[in-house]
Amino acid sequence: MNLATNKKYLYLMSTEIFQASLLVYLIILLVENFQKAIISDFINLNWLLGIIIISGILMIFLSKKEDNEQEIVNNPVNWRDYSLIFILAIISAVLILMKIKDLGWLAWVISILSGLIICLISYLIINDQE
Repeated sequence: MNLATNKKYLYLMSTEIFQASLLVYLIILLVENFQKAIISDFINLNWLLGIIIISGILMIFLSKKEDNEQEIVNNPVNWRDYSLIFILAIISAVLILMKIKDLGWLAWVISILSGLIICLISYLIINDQE
């Protein structure tokens, strides 16, 4: 095997490790926010964060210029995209409400406004015509 092949395999491996560990970390972090010490008693999240950082650095340094300059395909926006934005904004608002429900009526205002902001920003990003 030559150096280019090894570099390609290391890039692919670091990409997969980065994506998988980031997803696991975010899920564990979300669970830990609502149920204290359910996972952190068994796993040190700092080690997982270190794996994410190292694999992300490897992924960035081993990427080719051609990979970064791929042609962007503009798929038409359909009703599924809008419904996904709406559902995720509602889920975000509910999570925020669950986290700050001790504030009383202000928690409702903050969660509704944050859901609307998430929905509007996502709408603006998806409809960007540049």
